[in-house]
Amino acid sequence: MKSARLDVLLAAGADFHIGSSSGMSLVPLLFGTPCLFLNWYPSTLLPWGPRTWTVLKTLRHAGTGEPETDPDVIHSVGKIADSGTLAELGYILDDLRAEEIDAAIDAYRAFLCARSAQAEDTAFGSGATAPVFRFAADGALVEVPPRRRAPDRGSDKLPSRS
Repeated sequence: MKSARLDVLLAAGADFHIGSSSGMSLVPLLFGTPCLFLNWYPSTLLPWGPRTWTVLKTLRHAGTGEPETDPDVIHSVGKIADSGTLAELGYILDDLRAEEIDAAIDAYRAFLCARSAQAEDTAFGSGATAPVFRFAADGALVEVPPRRRAPDRGSDKLPSRS
């Protein structure tokens, strides 16, 4: 019974979807199915929706292994898809660890349960933008503030690590 049409119907009618930045994961998003996207990278073209969360891969400083915490750097460096270029800038990417994935799923399920207890927002209401998260060094799920452009800055400047 496997077919492309059935895949679309299953994704459209699911209670929620957990996926990554693969093409199939965008199908439930198009139907308004709540989505949790894990290990998302690059951080450009982030998905959105009132019941959508995105958890980024961990961006680390190559020299120290410390996770990057500056939202401006995360957004700027997140535009670079090539791992070699990232390395030249002094950064490495790590996939989420199993315990981080478990924690993200638990937090997302709690969010969905809390949302179902409330009246649903409209798709174009105040909750239409989706939060983006990263994991902190202590294992906490931390929201990454949206990228803001300063009026006096032209295009984003990519940071270099010296």
